Amino acid sequence: MTEQTIQSQPAVQQASAPYTYEERIGNRWAPALLYTAGVAFVAVAIMHQVYPLMYVGLGCVMTHSFVFARQPEQAAPSSIKSSYKIASTLVYVVALIALLEPAINGDAQEIWRLITIIALGFTFSRWVMTGYHPLSQEQE
Repeated sequence: MTEQTIQSQPAVQQASAPYTYEERIGNRWAPALLYTAGVAFVAVAIMHQVYPLMYVGLGCVMTHSFVFARQPEQAAPSSIKSSYKIASTLVYVVALIALLEPAINGDAQEIWRLITIIALGFTFSRWVMTGYHPLSQEQE
């Protein structure tokens, strides 16, 4: 009997274009400022109980978040755990509800609540929310 060794064919790697985007914690300035403006708009509409404008603002904020959260072509695989994304968003939403609830019930302290909501929205969207960033030419 003869002995045969079976050798597997080496995997053929396709030449793919280099990654041009990566997902990182923190968003770019333009999306962060747009998101903050949208959150402030929704907060003012809720505080003044103008609910049709609130729905329009929520639609804009959700559309904005969906568009900027989409993975661009040639994005590197995500290294951020989904538990981080879920937990950070949950803490943020609970903080927003805690700030808005007394204002909905007629508490007259709207100014400092609005300033806090704007600061919280900007901080969350700029330094906590995940976003796709273009890779610099030096990293390639």
